[in-house]
Amino acid sequence: MTDQEKSFFEQVKEVQAVVDEANTQYKSIAIGDILSITTGRLVSHDGVGGLYNILDWMTGDSLFTHQLTRASDVCEPVLKELFPEIGAVRFPAARYDELTSGNTTPEYIKEWIFQWVDRQGERLGEWHDVPKLADGLWESREPIQELRDMLYGDPDELILEVENDQADDESRVD
Repeated sequence: MTDQEKSFFEQVKEVQAVVDEANTQYKSIAIGDILSITTGRLVSHDGVGGLYNILDWMTGDSLFTHQLTRASDVCEPVLKELFPEIGAVRFPAARYDELTSGNTTPEYIKEWIFQWVDRQGERLGEWHDVPKLADGLWESREPIQELRDMLYGDPDELILEVENDQADDESRVD
């Protein structure tokens, strides 16, 4: 192989590395997963798995359930800015309320939701390339510590009242 051929192959490898890096920054995501974030309603065909799919991708984390709301709050405005047509879609809450207040079966309601999502997909596209969040938008936190903070607040501000019946007993004079 000549030096010129080696140089050409090195250039091809460099270009491929750039393409590979660019391709890893986007992931094709189903519209139901996106709508679950932008509407605040779980409408993904994959259920909660769809939330994990998009939010894990965008944040780069492997989220725990209690972190989904925080991740959704960060990702929602980004998705609405990237996909304004999808961000403008409103879930038909009045119809949903009608269905859920009657004798409608859960299976029918689920099918109705999926049909609604499918109509949005026909209109806006079923799959969309979603990027990872820009650096600095997501703060990765250790999940168990985050849960502790959610349950108990800042430990430096935590005040515990301890009842000590034994101390009361010992301080009594018989």
